[in-house]
Amino acid sequence: KADQAIGNAVVTFSDRQAELSAAVLNDRNQPAPEYTIVLYPTDQRFWTAGARRIRTTRPATDGRYTFGSILPGEYRLAPIFDAEPGAWFDPGFLQQLDVVGTRVTVHDAGKKVQNLQLK
Repeated sequence: KADQAIGNAVVTFSDRQAELSAAVLNDRNQPAPEYTIVLYPTDQRFWTAGARRIRTTRPATDGRYTFGSILPGEYRLAPIFDAEPGAWFDPGFLQQLDVVGTRVTVHDAGKKVQNLQLK
């Protein structure tokens, strides 16, 4: 609200961006572009509707995907098939993905490569 004091806040500015990219491959080591890749934080406090830390992308026909401008932190990557749009903002849905999600750490201004192999 206007004229309200804010305490214990930390504001960080940076011109460095983190990026995560790689490919999703099926069990025959072929590209799997029919999947949606979900990137979400391991910290459940960030599992809220419209959260900036929860992202999705579709791979290109060669299976390659990229997430740009990622906040540093601990994440999981999970390939999903035929999910309802926006389902990845539901904490119950994300808990189910934890079983198949691959843990990945994104560092400030780093470029991380993480392939996903479907089983």
